[in-house]
Amino acid sequence: MSSILATLNPTAFTGPLRSQNPTRELLSGSLARITSPLPLESTPGFCSLLATSSAYGCLIAATVDGIIVIDVQDLSERWRKVSRGSTPPLADLGRHQAIPIPQGRVHHVALSLDESTLLLGLASGEILVFDLRTLTASSLPLRTLPVPTAIGDRSCAIRDLQPNPKALPNTVAVLYTNGNYSLIDFATENVAYTSGFGGQDRVTALAWSRLGKQLMIGTYHGELRRCSLDGSVTKRVPPPSDLEDTVHQVAHIQLLDNNGNTVVYGEQEPSSAFFDPAGKLDREPPHDNKVYVLSWDKGVENVTFRRCGYICGPTGIQEREDKYFNITLNHWGALTPRIVILAATPSPYFGFLAERTDIEVEGVNGVFRGWEVWDLEEGLGPALPLTRPGDEETSPIGLALYLASTTPLPPLDPDADDPNCPAARPARISPSRISRALAMG
Repeated sequence: MSSILATLNPTAFTGPLRSQNPTRELLSGSLARITSPLPLESTPGFCSLLATSSAYGCLIAATVDGIIVIDVQDLSERWRKVSRGSTPPLADLGRHQAIPIPQGRVHHVALSLDESTLLLGLASGEILVFDLRTLTASSLPLRTLPVPTAIGDRSCAIRDLQPNPKALPNTVAVLYTNGNYSLIDFATENVAYTSGFGGQDRVTALAWSRLGKQLMIGTYHGELRRCSLDGSVTKRVPPPSDLEDTVHQVAHIQLLDNNGNTVVYGEQEPSSAFFDPAGKLDREPPHDNKVYVLSWDKGVENVTFRRCGYICGPTGIQEREDKYFNITLNHWGALTPRIVILAATPSPYFGFLAERTDIEVEGVNGVFRGWEVWDLEEGLGPALPLTRPGDEETSPIGLALYLASTTPLPPLDPDADDPNCPAARPARISPSRISRALAMG
């Protein structure tokens, strides 16, 4: 795998990019090499190696021997002077600091709700906790969170690391590769809950509710469960009816709101089937993924599924196991309140889902209101940088958003009666122009 590269560029993207519609181009931007090459065999597909802090103005990326923290404002200012399409070394692009992590390879980079606490998930399953505000090259972690004893396998790795979005700002949900998860208070090291699932019932994906008071988990046999913080199940959702003839596990969950999720169902196959006894890849994962948006009214048991078609096609590094990255852009406009950007291994392309207030479409099991796939016209959509033209051997290993603009955007259609899309505000949820930062191999 090649080095992590970062792209940082202003974008304006407010409408479905198809014929007959006015468009704004999503710019391709410039690149910077910020690490030495990352070895494929020790960088699993489930890694997430990038985070950005709008509050503290920095980008954090994992490297071969630690992390690097970059001043985004300085980087952005210097980047404007760089020739389009060039790949300058990071030394030419402003203030940054490399921080060694001798405890082991970093597999996950995440920030707490207020962005002051940096969480680094290691290959060993341990989590290092740092204060981002005082972080230097000589900083020691505030504490180290071991794999909880109740997980059962102290040697398992971290598949996902998700800090609580609101109610419990010091809590992180940690999903392990053996199919169990824990809720851990990273300020006190208290393990509030550990699941006891296993076998066909093991957890393969999870996501917090909007307020952080519940979790949505996905299982190996394709069931979705809404769970309280003590693990009790408050709602079960079976797989969509058009998957009944095939066996799929839940590969990814993204919360849209309390009444809807984006869910990816992947072919059910244990990861161990892809490796020989020596631990080397024996064959490629199937990459047979189906993306759905789920919607249900509060208190109503009937769930409507909307199949989203072909998103993030698997044309990159085929031996990478599947992982999806997502960003939701809120308050985007009157007719399009939200846009979801998706990236996935192994794909060099991005997918876009848009919430529309003016449409209804036929779902798998009924009329579905509001969400559609946006197909970008040739040359308008972003793609990961490639080593050689025409070479699709690339894979995303992180996706993050840095809110930088203070300028509102006018409506996409000048004849429309829509208000301007507001500029980014301190709440960090209403961007009009955004800077995107992508980590990729």
